Formats: sequence, C-alpha cells, structure tokens
Amino acid sequence: VSLQATSLNGCNNLTEQLVTIFEPPVSSFSIPQAAPICSNQPYLFDNTSSFATGSQVSWSWLVDGTLVANTMDLLYTLQSTSSQSFKLRVEIPGCNSESTQTMTGVQEGPLVDFTVAIPCEGASTGFLNLTTGTANGYQWTFGDGQISSVESPTHTYSAAGVFPVTLTAFNAAGCQNQKQVSLQVFSRPAPDFSLALPPFSCAGTPSQ
Repeated sequence: VSLQATSLNGCNNLTEQLVTIFEPPVSSFSIPQAAPICSNQPYLFDNTSSFATGSQVSWSWLVDGTLVANTMDLLYTLQSTSSQSFKLRVEIPGCNSESTQTMTGVQEGPLVDFTVAIPCEGASTGFLNLTTGTANGYQWTFGDGQISSVESPTHTYSAAGVFPVTLTAFNAAGCQNQKQVSLQVFSRPAPDFSLALPPFSCAGTPSQ
C-alpha cells in the first residue's frame, strides 16, 4: 500500500507498507454425542473452527451469555438439566465469527465425591462415599486391579505407589458419573535400633 503526499510547493513524498490480509475465521464446534447427557459430569466441546494460519486467533466460550473459558476446546460440567445455550466466538484483529448451539434433554446425574484417609501399604484403608443426588449403584476401581461395589468400602494396598482411584455412580436415568483421584500410598516405616558396644553397654554406665 502506497501513500503519496504532494505539497503546495510541488514536493512529492511517498511511503509504502506491506499489509497482510487474512481470511476471516469461521466459528464452529461440535457438542457431546454421549447418550444420555448428564448433569454434574464434565463433557468436551470440540472446536472445529477454521482460521488462517498465522493469524492471531483468540477464543471465547459463553454459556447462556456468561463467559466460561478462553481455551480452544471447552471442557465443561453441566450444572443443571435445563436447556443451555453454548456460543463460541472466534476473533482475529479486525474480524470475528460466532456460532451457537443449544443443548436440551440433559438428565440429572449424581454429583460424585469421596474422601480417603492417608493410606499405608498393608493397612486397611477406608473410602468414604460423599456422593449426592440419586444413585442406585456404585463401582470403585482402586488402581491396583481390584474393584468394589460397596458404597463406602475398605481396601488394602499391598505395595506403595500412586494409584488412580475412580468412583462411578449409576442412576435410573442411565447416568454413570465419575470422579478420579491419584492416591499416594506410603510405605510403612521399619523401626530399627542397635546398642553400642562396651563401654557404652556395660552395667552401671549410660547406654548408647
């Protein structure tokens, strides 16, 4: 792009700049296709937008008009069973594009939660189920190949390490909501001591 300026005295000056023109972005995304879709469970909204390589693109995710994330893809936990509007706004300097989709038919799912005491290898460890909402069954996976369907089970780890513990809660609507934590199992301390050699272990003298 060139700009030439001419003054009254006849002088002509010229300046030039290179200007890069980008194709405008096109916003699009896909909503989760799981069946059923349940509240209190995170779902991934996949960003399928198109934009020019090298453009300074930014993202805005809005749920019912409220900004919830600026990431490319959206990991979102549905808080209720009501109809919810999802909007993705894609922007580059000077251009933007928006797309909107509505999610309906969300089933009420249990809010899964649990707590566990600090575990040691070889000791019985209690898991306390804190799930709220309606659930008619549970499954625990303890990360060491063992499972349980008890609501609040106990489990013994035979070795120390980090184990992925998952609690799944089922309900009549078909929801299978989960929570997973990485559980650190500690090794047991091994008490040991020795008595020093004489003169520190002679009768009538302080012993080391």
